[in-house]
Amino acid sequence: MPCRANDEWACGVALRVLDLFEKTFLKHDSSATEDMSNERRAYLSSLSLVNMIEAIPTMDMSDAEFESGLGEVIASNRIKSGGAKHLRQIGSIVGHLRGHVLPPLGAAAEADSSLLSPDVSTVLELGSGRGMTGLMVAGALSAHANDTRVKLFMVEKAGTRGKADTTIRRAIENSRAGKEEYARFDFGFERIRCDLAHVYLPAALELDKILSDGKEQNICVVAKHLCGAGTDLALKSLESIRSEITTSVFATCCHGLCDFDSYVGRKFLLEQGRLGRDEFELMRKWSMASAMSETQDKAVSDGKDLDKKNSTKRLDEEGEEHNQDESQYQLNDPSSIIAVVKKLGLACGCRGLGRACQRLIDQGRADYCREKLGAHTDIFHYVGDDITPQNAAIFIHGRQSDG
Repeated sequence: MPCRANDEWACGVALRVLDLFEKTFLKHDSSATEDMSNERRAYLSSLSLVNMIEAIPTMDMSDAEFESGLGEVIASNRIKSGGAKHLRQIGSIVGHLRGHVLPPLGAAAEADSSLLSPDVSTVLELGSGRGMTGLMVAGALSAHANDTRVKLFMVEKAGTRGKADTTIRRAIENSRAGKEEYARFDFGFERIRCDLAHVYLPAALELDKILSDGKEQNICVVAKHLCGAGTDLALKSLESIRSEITTSVFATCCHGLCDFDSYVGRKFLLEQGRLGRDEFELMRKWSMASAMSETQDKAVSDGKDLDKKNSTKRLDEEGEEHNQDESQYQLNDPSSIIAVVKKLGLACGCRGLGRACQRLIDQGRADYCREKLGAHTDIFHYVGDDITPQNAAIFIHGRQSDG
């Protein structure tokens, strides 16, 4: 922690975070200026947790996928999807790709051929783990690919069990040509063992060979809960193939594991919020509080101590525990989120301030994508926070330019 860490400095950082959040997402206070007046401070302190949550829309697209056969396909192919909450997240990601790289469901696609997107030949999942998100996107794509041969590439630095590879191999052995389903899995795949900091995607995807044959390459990129700096490394890796990408979806996760040197949104935070390295370190730590329970947040508001065993560790989406910085839960640390929320009397509580930090970190990433990848970006909740508190996605769409 920087030596200047004290309660006044930390409270100032919190107010700057809330100020930038309000200007970026809410824009309710028309009298907002560059100066932090007493009236402005009071307004920012009054922002509620509901304000933080509703600042971006919630668009869970999974219901239509389940109605069209997602659950049945998972069961019939004996796919280890990770449970109901995982499957809802995957279903919503697939749903958001409808009309972009996947055709809309049902009669809409049949009635209007213009709703069919360009043929996508490659699905790329970054930080794939078991590869379940890429599997379902490529599977849904393969069911409607006509003569286009779909291939799934999965980039992951470590090995894992219960992989998508098993489902694909089984489907190839038992392929039923011509049978239309919600998804089919008899497509090509390749698993690339490489750290995202070092992967060079044109070589990994053999683009030189494909493009030399005169074929246009349309790539869909997905990443679900790619932890912390992994998201930033993945976004950097896309620069080398930006002209080949049609659509990308990044479901962000574990903002507390980000680091300033890897983070791609530094320009946004510095220029728009005067938030630099030291401030980012606080934002990173504070973002973890978004996963606190309502009971824990209320206990903090009432001045009670938290149960460290339950509040300093959380179960992430892949079933592994990440240790969190315990100092954020200590009242005697003037820069902890508990101390700052208590001193400022923030109506949004720890969860609200933590969520504001998450969204600003993601907004910096979205700005990076617009500048470096030449793409349109949207940020939204792709599932409700009852499914996961790490429920935001960055949707990157439009053909990225080489300029």
